[in-house]
Amino acid sequence: MLADDSEEDEVLYCICRSNGEDNLPMILCEECEMWYHLHCLGFQPGDDELIDVFKCPACTERTGQKTSWRVKCSREECRHASRLPLSIYCSDACGIFLMSLKLRQINIHPDSVEQAGYKVSNYTNIPSLVFNGDGDKVSSVSLAANSKKQDCLATLTTLNTQITRYTNQIALLTKQESYHKLAVARAQSLSSHLLDVNQTNSPDKPKKPKGRGASIPKGYCGFDYRLLADDEDWEGLDVHQIENTPVETDALLCNLKESACSRHKEWRKMMEYKLQVHRSTLEAKQFKLQSRQQQLSLKVRHYDKVLEIIAVAAAAKDAGAAQASS
Repeated sequence: MLADDSEEDEVLYCICRSNGEDNLPMILCEECEMWYHLHCLGFQPGDDELIDVFKCPACTERTGQKTSWRVKCSREECRHASRLPLSIYCSDACGIFLMSLKLRQINIHPDSVEQAGYKVSNYTNIPSLVFNGDGDKVSSVSLAANSKKQDCLATLTTLNTQITRYTNQIALLTKQESYHKLAVARAQSLSSHLLDVNQTNSPDKPKKPKGRGASIPKGYCGFDYRLLADDEDWEGLDVHQIENTPVETDALLCNLKESACSRHKEWRKMMEYKLQVHRSTLEAKQFKLQSRQQQLSLKVRHYDKVLEIIAVAAAAKDAGAAQASS
């Protein structure tokens, strides 16, 4: 709680009797409603969040009521209030972080619950970390870790489905790229065939002179209409059969001259560019999903470690209780 800058300048605050224009953190006494600097009262930075009800020194002396405090988060470095009675930590992140540190300190990979119980029973801080005060309920750290793990697994399932879809699309695109090369080669074969047929049917047509300035005879389009097929048709396309089909009998090839075909101008370059752009887009999306997949997989392994140490501590507690009763 900070002092209101709209107060008149002549009003003095705190035990230092300042006008409150120094912009230092201040706290309001719930009894006399006077503002005090935190540092003037000897409080540390962040203590204002831990204070539940503040009573200034004068009101404490007059009424006997002292400042009440919230319970601090159990992580020593944290200056936030805990979420008691739900948790001894201020957040799930703090609890999981501290549990992971304890896991590394113990450094156990038990072959059996008995061996794990023996090791954990000699580590006195574990029970206070994973059990509430009554010792019967598993800490909210366990519930939080398991909940977050399940969220990660659900997201991973969705990611795996999306990655598989992109993988299939890239595989289909590879088939389309391969067929595009075949289509270009077959178009060239068709053009050569039609030029030969045209020359054969017109033997008296004068040939153009060779040398500088001579123009190259225009070929034929040869566009393959199969290139326009949708994904479902591509999956069932028999490339080997098409490859063995004579170009002169293939009804799905455009047999117009390039100069006369306005629908398929520069189709070889345009289709190649389209396929390249499509591949770049698919691979970029797949890479992004795979990176996210790796991050979530690491999180799942982390939560598994947290749950493992909690289970080990529970086994140690049960073993200790059984030993005490015997």
